[in-house]
Amino acid sequence: MHNRERCKRTTRPAPPTQRLHDSAIRPKNRQSRRDLAEVLKAALESLSDTVRMITAQLVTLVAALAATVSGWESSSLPPPPPLNQSFSISNTRRLSGLPEVDCMEDRVRLTFKTEKPFHGRIFVKGMSDKDTCTSNFITNSSPAVSFELRNGDCNMRRQRMLEPTRRGVEQSITVIISFHSVFITKVDRAYRCTCFYMEADKVVTSKMDVSQLPTTDLIDTARMPLCTYTVRRESINGAVVQFAQVGDPVFHVWQCDSDMFSMLVHSCFVDDSNGQDRKPFIDEHGCAIDPIIVPDLVYNKENNLAFAQVNVFKFADKVTTYFQCAVSTCMIAEGMCDGKTVSIPVDVDVTNSPIRELSKFG
Repeated sequence: MHNRERCKRTTRPAPPTQRLHDSAIRPKNRQSRRDLAEVLKAALESLSDTVRMITAQLVTLVAALAATVSGWESSSLPPPPPLNQSFSISNTRRLSGLPEVDCMEDRVRLTFKTEKPFHGRIFVKGMSDKDTCTSNFITNSSPAVSFELRNGDCNMRRQRMLEPTRRGVEQSITVIISFHSVFITKVDRAYRCTCFYMEADKVVTSKMDVSQLPTTDLIDTARMPLCTYTVRRESINGAVVQFAQVGDPVFHVWQCDSDMFSMLVHSCFVDDSNGQDRKPFIDEHGCAIDPIIVPDLVYNKENNLAFAQVNVFKFADKVTTYFQCAVSTCMIAEGMCDGKTVSIPVDVDVTNSPIRELSKFG
């Protein structure tokens, strides 16, 4: 009996106070969740308002920037200067007049002026990477600038001119005047500088008195001999040649018809009949220039006849060949012919075929 009462006592419900305590806990947890939801909702609404405000500010800032750029494009005010002033381009930097070229003995000088002090560089076209062909004027404070190059430097072009009215040496080079230290801009200029060094042939003469009787005096005092120049076959007395073939043996004969005078044949030329090609074969002293073509002349005892045995020659692609010689005469009796000698021959090109009879008095 006592055991039953003891079991009943252990299984009976908890006191009312304990049940009230458990039921009070559940409503409090639900209230906490509602409060947390309200806080989160308020935070989200605040964040949304902040995002809308930032977006509005960004739109306003973009509109202001667009208006500023549009104002720069439409107004005459320049945009802000570049950060690196050494790379700036100034359209006010331009040449004042044309540059001047000074052609000196061993160099070429280019001189020019600008409206403001020149702070660019000067270089030879195609040689901007060569220090010897480039000059920088970054620290220059003067508007007057000069640039020098030695003759032949920096690929300077050299050409020899052989025209009759323009004979000499021409040197030219292209120089770039750049107002920017790195880039080529629209205000830069290129100039081709040309120097012409003219050659002139000058004859230096000296007056000399000779004891020889002048030609005019001989004409006045005696009849001058008639001198002839012929080309003959087989011998000096053979038939006069008018037509011949290359290689035929012929005799060139010079003769003066007087026993009073001695002669000297000199200054002989052969030409192609058109005046385009003229070659000497006897020099001014009477010596053969090319003995293979025409050998030294042989004179007779009286010295009034001279000849040379020659194989016929001619110019390429030419049919007719003309010969011309000068003949100087002197009186034997007066001793005016003493000391006449023939100098050593000099090698020169020569050439021929048919003939022309010429005479020369002197």
